[in-house]
Amino acid sequence: MSDTMTAAVMHAPGDIRVEQIPVPEIGPGDVLVKVAACGVCGSDIPRMNFSGAYYHPIVCGHEFSGHIVEVGAEVTGLEVGQLVTVPPLIPCEDCDSCRDGQFSLCENYGYFGSRQDGAYAQYVSVNAGNAFVMPEGVDPRAAAMMDPSAIALHAIYR
Repeated sequence: MSDTMTAAVMHAPGDIRVEQIPVPEIGPGDVLVKVAACGVCGSDIPRMNFSGAYYHPIVCGHEFSGHIVEVGAEVTGLEVGQLVTVPPLIPCEDCDSCRDGQFSLCENYGYFGSRQDGAYAQYVSVNAGNAFVMPEGVDPRAAAMMDPSAIALHAIYR
């Protein structure tokens, strides 16, 4: 594997460039995911064209799936080659809401594609807790739609 990858990098709203950037490094609790599919969320359109992100430059894209290509030293239960889907919200796991299991109310959350680099790239570093293994035979495009589908289902239930 090369040390660089191709990514769509947003330097400012409306200024998106396809560039070679470093492949992200992973920490001991992370996996490196080779992106197989990434959707375009309705929030990506204004973010990339008008409103921007929390910092620039940034790689957008947060509805994605991919195959694990590297596993951090402290990761258990995940293996190279597995197809995973990745919820975009990254809980801090330290605030009161996270300790209560209310991750969607996290006070210090990260978010792929707006608060940290996302999946309009070849590779993404993912905390192992955000990597959900898909059953054998699931199409990576369908796996990338797990989070938007879960949101829609939640809305129906509410």
